[in-house]
Amino acid sequence: MGRFAERFRLVVGMWIFVGFGGSLMVAAFGIMAVTGSGVFQDKGEFSVDSEFTPGEEVPTNTVRPGGFMVLAYPATADLSTVECIKRSRVYSTGKQEIDQVVVERPDGVAPTLRTLERTPRTFVPVAAVDWLGTDYISCTGAGVESFALTSTKGVTTDGYRYGVGAFLLVLCPVMFGLGFLALHLTRTWSSRAAARAYPQAYGQAPQAYGQPPQAYPQQAPPVNPPLPPGHNPYGPPPGPPR
Repeated sequence: MGRFAERFRLVVGMWIFVGFGGSLMVAAFGIMAVTGSGVFQDKGEFSVDSEFTPGEEVPTNTVRPGGFMVLAYPATADLSTVECIKRSRVYSTGKQEIDQVVVERPDGVAPTLRTLERTPRTFVPVAAVDWLGTDYISCTGAGVESFALTSTKGVTTDGYRYGVGAFLLVLCPVMFGLGFLALHLTRTWSSRAAARAYPQAYGQAPQAYGQPPQAYPQQAPPVNPPLPPGHNPYGPPPGPPR
């Protein structure tokens, strides 16, 4: 057996554990992604990157590049009265983009979120805003004491979760089938190797190395001579006459 064949069989043997064990792990992550549990559960905690009072306009450069989320405190605030305005910087042409933020609970977060502070506070998510083109933001709302900005990093939307879950659930039987195929090939190769090493146990005559296996020659069953007339097969054996 060549070195390449030995390594190939070693890889196939490893795929028995990768296929069977990996299929179980992939299935578990697929179920968590579809059901929104485990590592795919809705975000329930956040770190305050910036906090401001209602009506105050603050820069968004305190949040890492990417999407960010606006939250309101306390969590009992009425979101129907909340309004947010985002502004861009003043460009060299003197133009400044001003737009209103759509107020709705962002996808992939819990109805209320707690701050990562020594004394946690509970906020209610207001909106998710794209970082590009938003250099300043201001919000107002009845009953709101303060607003906070935080990054949306780690937030998994429902579309993303369902897509990942469907892919993992489809990949699960594929990995299980590869593991079963690796097990079948390994058992076949082991049986052939055992047949070459111990030919007597498999009904084959010993042969020189490299020669095809040969079956033992079939021997004809012994033929007993016919019994003489009047002989009792169940009687004592005939002895010398007395």
